[in-house]
Amino acid sequence: MVQPPEPENPETPNKIIYVSSSIDLYPTEIYKVICFLQWIHKMKIPIIFFIRPETRYQLLEIGINDSPNILFIEYVPEDNSYLYKYCMENKDTINLPSQRNATKDTFEYILSGHLKHELLENAIEYIPPLFPNATHMAWLDVSTVDILKGDEKTENATVFLSWFSSMPYFKPSVLAFPGCWNKIEGSPETAAKTVIESVHWRFCGLYFMGDMDSVKRFLCLYKTHIYSFLETYHILIWDFNFWAWLENISGEKIDWYRGDHNDSLFYCSADVYTYPLTIRDSRTYPYIDIPQFLPMSASYLYDETEKRHLLNTRYVNYWIYPNGCYHFYHPDKLIETKNVFSELSLEKSPDDVLTPINYTVMNENIGIPEKRTGISTGIEDIRIFKMNGITKFIASSIGYGQENKCQIVIGNYNIETADITQGELIHSPDENRNAHYEKNWIPVVQSKPDKPNEDELYILYKWSPIQIGKIIVDENENKRLQIIRAYSMSNPIFSKIRGSTTFIPWKPNPEDSIAGSFLLGVVHYSEEHSPRHYYHMLIMFDADLRPVKYSRPFYFEKIGVEFCIGFTIINDIYTFWISRHDRDPLCIRANQKSIPLCCDF
Repeated sequence: MVQPPEPENPETPNKIIYVSSSIDLYPTEIYKVICFLQWIHKMKIPIIFFIRPETRYQLLEIGINDSPNILFIEYVPEDNSYLYKYCMENKDTINLPSQRNATKDTFEYILSGHLKHELLENAIEYIPPLFPNATHMAWLDVSTVDILKGDEKTENATVFLSWFSSMPYFKPSVLAFPGCWNKIEGSPETAAKTVIESVHWRFCGLYFMGDMDSVKRFLCLYKTHIYSFLETYHILIWDFNFWAWLENISGEKIDWYRGDHNDSLFYCSADVYTYPLTIRDSRTYPYIDIPQFLPMSASYLYDETEKRHLLNTRYVNYWIYPNGCYHFYHPDKLIETKNVFSELSLEKSPDDVLTPINYTVMNENIGIPEKRTGISTGIEDIRIFKMNGITKFIASSIGYGQENKCQIVIGNYNIETADITQGELIHSPDENRNAHYEKNWIPVVQSKPDKPNEDELYILYKWSPIQIGKIIVDENENKRLQIIRAYSMSNPIFSKIRGSTTFIPWKPNPEDSIAGSFLLGVVHYSEEHSPRHYYHMLIMFDADLRPVKYSRPFYFEKIGVEFCIGFTIINDIYTFWISRHDRDPLCIRANQKSIPLCCDF
């Protein structure tokens, strides 16, 4: 009986199983099999690998034995494949595409690409008894090693695929294919003419993934139509060309994403693996009405000295439609912002919930000349923080920025007089780079090592690498962010990360595997859809601002325009303030166990 590979971490059951094969390779290409298996072993991903007996013997001869995460299945297509037998028996009546590489694209080579469908069917029979926790599967072609050049992009792709494969959640219904070209439109005959004579790169062919049911349905569609296609057109086209035709004639929903024959193959939409947060409870606040303005995101601060819970809520003068288009209330489509301060009361009944007790519109008296000729005015996405006994803000602004740049403004946030004052523009770390749009700088206030009664401000600036800076005065008497340290990131997802909330003190629970004092906050990244999709993660730093752990990506209510710049912990319960579609603010609470910090830097 075939035994399943031993999982590397028994606490993280395999949700996705990979399938691959070397049956289409010549014996002289054994090096390619070796490179592929070494890559798989490095990633520690579970894979079912179909292999000819003679190739298996070659591997054993050179000392490559079974691996904990690789399940070898011996397979001979001449004996086991119905499609192979059919095509070989009818070879005299089946032609090949006229525009092809005649040396490479032989009858046997093109046919070998089609065999993956029967291999996937075979693999599905093995998966339930051997991988009972598996919900999804993926085809990963041996030829992917040809596009992995051993450079930084290869290493990034390796880290990402390993991280992706360890996800405890995948979209329940998904069939994700990378590709280069748009979907074929028109009649089935038009689609056939498009694919029968030359390569059509709607799909790349080397990699795709889906849930078990969707893959089964796709394989059934393939089996239903491949024989009739051959009988109708008498041309054996590439398997990925056939998928493009099949998509056109069947209407099958494909979660297509743009990828080429390089590392971009593996970077499917985060929709596929972002999990829904288990929400403990939520509530909407009775915000005041400001004509033609809508409340959206809110920044939170706990004033430790005065024991007060403070909230700044941004109001905007536009409306986002479900398709991502904007309606502006200003005749010149100028985005305007108002900021509303609230003090929150911690209700002891029933469950320590923070609720506003007042609403005050803040006055902007920044002290910087303002322009109203760009796309927006005012200060946007305020984060409030306290430093040396003064409540302050950090925000981005085009209206106050120089030369139509979106720049960072730092100033005072006076809740007693309802004034936002003493604003100062902070210049980018490097004015030579394209720094025309600075946003999402995250303030971290810490005591000075030599003067514990004085605070100093650090800025979390970028996330790949993680860059941490301090504000200095440069030779031109401008205040500028200077990067003082950086930490390289191996996971390429961090190139998309942006700051969200301020970071708050956090101590692990006794059952956690780490001890000490840490800082915890929310970050986000997004993808262009209609409308844009946002994904969130928690990141933990130690007391010296060294990154320690991070969570897997999650969403709050639904994947879409969810923005979160407010976060705290009350009695070991996470509290988030989010906006939905840049409006409809909501206070959400979740148990800490619902967002495990399971990924190490």
